[in-house]
Amino acid sequence: MPVIEFEGVNKSYGENEVLKDFSIKVEEGEFLVLLGPSGCGKTTILRMINGLLSPDSGNIIIKEKSIKDWNLIELRRQIGYVIQQIGLLPHLNIEDNITYVLNLIKTPKNRQKERARELIEIVGMDKSFLHRYPKELSGGQQQRVGVARALAADPQIILMDEPFGAVDEITRRNLQEEIISIHKLLKKTIIFVTHDIEEAIKLGSRIVLLNEGKIERNEKKKDFVLSEGRSEYANHFFQSKDFMAYLNILKIKDIIPREDAPRDTLQNKLASIYDDASVLEGIQKCIELGEENIPVIDKGENIVGVFSLKKLYSNIV
Repeated sequence: MPVIEFEGVNKSYGENEVLKDFSIKVEEGEFLVLLGPSGCGKTTILRMINGLLSPDSGNIIIKEKSIKDWNLIELRRQIGYVIQQIGLLPHLNIEDNITYVLNLIKTPKNRQKERARELIEIVGMDKSFLHRYPKELSGGQQQRVGVARALAADPQIILMDEPFGAVDEITRRNLQEEIISIHKLLKKTIIFVTHDIEEAIKLGSRIVLLNEGKIERNEKKKDFVLSEGRSEYANHFFQSKDFMAYLNILKIKDIIPREDAPRDTLQNKLASIYDDASVLEGIQKCIELGEENIPVIDKGENIVGVFSLKKLYSNIV
C-alpha cells in the first residue's frame, strides 16, 4: 500500500491555482523528488502532507488514513521535516535541538541522549558537537543537525524542502551524499523538493516534474532521463542538463561488461580510468587521450573491463 496518496487534490491562493486535480501515490521507502520552477506547487504539496495546508477539494491519505481523520499534532510527530532555513533553536545546544520532539513526547532522558549520539554519527558528525550551540556551527553542519532532528522520532516519512539550497557547492555535494547514505541505511520514505536538475537526478529514485500544478512527467530515474517524446515544456526546462547529470552519477563499473576485460597487464596507469569514476569522466578521459577505448581498473589496479565510446549507448540503455 502507498504511504502517501493524493486523490484529485486542488488548491488555490485567491485566483492563483497552485494544484489542479493533482493525484500521486508514494510507496514506502521511495526517494521521490518533486522538481520544477518556483510557483509550480512543490512546497504546497509538502505542507499539505504535514497538515499545514488543507486542499480545497480532493483527498490526501497518509498511512492508509485520510488526513481529515488525523490528529494533526500526532501526524506531524510522525513526519520529519527539513527546510532550507534549518530553524535550529539558538538557546538550545545541539543535543537538545536534535531531541526537541523526543522531549515533547516525554521520551526518557537516557533514551534521548542515546538517540542524539546515534544520530549525530549517522549525519557524519562527531559526538563532541552535541554540546555546542548552533552559532558555533557552519551552515553545512547546522543543516546536518536539521536532518538529525528530523530523524529523531524515527518517522517513516521525511519531507525535505530545498534543504541544501543555502550552502556552498562543495558542502552541498557532501550533504547530498550523506542523505543518499541515510536513505540506503534507514529505508525512509523521502519526498525532496528542488528546482535543481542535477540534484534531482542525483538523489531521486523517482522524479516528478511539475508544471503549473500538474504532473508533466513522473518516472523512475533512468526512464525519466532516457525516454523519448518529451513535451516542449520538458525540453525547455531541461535542455540537456538531465542527461549530463545522469552521466555524472552513473558509475563506469555499473555499465561495463566484465567479460570484456583484457587479460594483459596494465601498461600505463595514466591511460586508464578507475571503475568508480563516472561515465562522464570516462567520456572526458577518452577525449583527452584521443582514444575510443580505455582500460578500466579497480582500486587494486587490476584491469576489470574496457570503457568504450562505441559501446556506450548499448551499455547505458
